[in-house]
Amino acid sequence: MYFYNKSTFTLTFILLIIVFFPFVSISQNLPELKKNGKENWDKKEWRKANTARFSFYMCRQMRESIRLMNLARINGPKFSEIYVEPITDKTGYEESLIKMLNKSNAKTVLRPSVNMYGAASVHAFFSGIEGTEGHSGFNFRMFMVQLFNWGKETGENCDYGSKKALNIVMDLLIDRGVPDLGHRKNILNPDFNRIGGSRFLHTKYTWNAVYDFSSANWKDMLFHVKPDIQQFGLDLGVSQISDRPMADVGVAYFANHLRTSDLLLTLDYQKGFLKNKNDALSFYIGSGCNTNMMNNFLLGVKFQSYLNLSSNNLYIQPEVSWFTILSFFRKGYLYEMNDLKKSAIYRFTYGYNFRIMNGKSPDIYRHNFTISRFICIKSKVNKNRK
Repeated sequence: MYFYNKSTFTLTFILLIIVFFPFVSISQNLPELKKNGKENWDKKEWRKANTARFSFYMCRQMRESIRLMNLARINGPKFSEIYVEPITDKTGYEESLIKMLNKSNAKTVLRPSVNMYGAASVHAFFSGIEGTEGHSGFNFRMFMVQLFNWGKETGENCDYGSKKALNIVMDLLIDRGVPDLGHRKNILNPDFNRIGGSRFLHTKYTWNAVYDFSSANWKDMLFHVKPDIQQFGLDLGVSQISDRPMADVGVAYFANHLRTSDLLLTLDYQKGFLKNKNDALSFYIGSGCNTNMMNNFLLGVKFQSYLNLSSNNLYIQPEVSWFTILSFFRKGYLYEMNDLKKSAIYRFTYGYNFRIMNGKSPDIYRHNFTISRFICIKSKVNKNRK
């Protein structure tokens, strides 16, 4: 017997589209410019711009559109010469784009982000099904995909009707009919470092494409982007606050970008005292944001090895920290908050210990509460920032 249920079939069909659409839609006709103008770029520029080449969760046209956006960012005058100046019957929008690109300085490339892709995919899908336009639910989507980084710079571009990468990018850069040129500004914004793009069918315009942008994440601040402020100093604290505490002493690195995004690295020697006879070495990496006193969080992980145990051992401890940047008796005042050039950072942290290798001991607790302070000794400011 074969049972057919219309609502079940419809739901199944929609789910199949969600799962397989990025992969079944990658076969596209080439634009009028052969291979999107590849022959006009040298190999180094062409490869450098292709940051999304391994981001297979995005369809081929989305990955290619990110390459084209990056070409506009790293060499604006050349992009203008290849793609914009040959346009016939130019309007003021094309002319203003040519001027902007010719004056544009090289910017960091946009790198793919799974989080931004997730936010863009949700919007592209529901906009396509409902046949709507705009940026509904943008703040909520950004909050959901970056719970501990909601202070980042973010933006969104939506394009309707275009299917191919070059057509989408040119629509957004020319920004015809958009007086504030918001789409163009997002693509060329030097504060944006991450991007995710999604394309879906649209009941009114046939196709819609959504791109979500955000500022640097912790990997960018470590490897790709020079933070606005870098600080080197000491890390002091007490961990495993209980009847078996440990005193933490070590060195630390703190970086801040765009006044909201933070990165903290610490390397500590931990000395057990009172009833705790264990010593340990630990390394911590965490990132998060500071937007006000109540919204300062770091999400990170600590790698820890105890020295007094009979065998080699390794513990991994995911941690969440609330922190505040607070300096006492400075500049004639009782206290000063959020001085990012010479920080004194107080943290309260909860972590959960996972034993990865050997080292079982009754002195090592699964639940770990820590109070610590970062003391800045040396600070470096990025003078190239605006």
